[in-house]
Amino acid sequence: MDHQESDINTPAIAAAYVVKKHDKNNVETEINLEIGELISVSFLNWKKLMTRLDRVSIYTY
Repeated sequence: MDHQESDINTPAIAAAYVVKKHDKNNVETEINLEIGELISVSFLNWKKLMTRLDRVSIYTY
């Protein structure tokens, strides 16, 4: 059997935890996004949100 080499096509998952308060008077605190970048928005009160979602059976990922 011949040995063949190829690139591995494995999707990668990365996570980061960042807390940054919004200051409407300081534009340097704004987040800049470019096309192709992904973000995830987390709610501060996630327990209340999950309780509400459990009642109506709607889940977002």
